[in-house]
Amino acid sequence: MTSDADGLASWKNAAQQVAMSVFQYGETPLIMPDGVETNIHFGNTRYMDNMDYTDGAVIVPSAGVYHFDLYINYAYIYGNAYNVELRVYVNGALYSQEFIDSYSTDIKLNANDAVTFGVIQHSGSDRELGAFARLSCHKVN
Repeated sequence: MTSDADGLASWKNAAQQVAMSVFQYGETPLIMPDGVETNIHFGNTRYMDNMDYTDGAVIVPSAGVYHFDLYINYAYIYGNAYNVELRVYVNGALYSQEFIDSYSTDIKLNANDAVTFGVIQHSGSDRELGAFARLSCHKVN
């Protein structure tokens, strides 16, 4: 709500929600070979509000800071000792490399930047991406 110089009140355009959430459950198995980078892409959408998610790439609609949460797990294996190497790319350039299965960060991006995620698992054998693997993103400012 805002008002003009005469005190006349009116509704101000609210900021557009920019957020997305995708997950693995029920999808065709994504096999991650041991020691080989695999582009992570999720086929199920919880919500997609003014964002684009294509072939594993999050495309942001406008410049700003975006918060990402990514969780990787293996099918049929329990526990967190996965030896997972996570790589985050912005427009194809390596942005971050971590040895974790759960990632949470803020990234300052420009309009139409593409963020992708690659995983190299070091378990000693091929692994299937688990049903509870998921990715979410929202614009912070």
